[in-house]
Amino acid sequence: MINKRVIYASLGFIFLFVGFSYILNSITGISGFIISEDVDQKTNGVLGLAFTVLGLFFLSKARRAKGQSALEFLMTYGWAILTAIIAIGTLAY
Repeated sequence: MINKRVIYASLGFIFLFVGFSYILNSITGISGFIISEDVDQKTNGVLGLAFTVLGLFFLSKARRAKGQSALEFLMTYGWAILTAIIAIGTLAY
């Protein structure tokens, strides 16, 4: 039987990937890269943020041992993701 942590981690990575795809699609003015033209930029940004937060939630749930470790996990990955987004935006610009 598959462990709950494996399921949560898998869902977390899937949601993070989808969230980053939507976020990348919302900054088409910077990158020129468009995944789907059917959804406007504002909606893509909101969906991207929602999927990213949901992915981080599932990843924290997969790793949760204590409340403090979960918060440290979210903060560490939050800064890493923010840095990656800024770097990608800078390189695309």
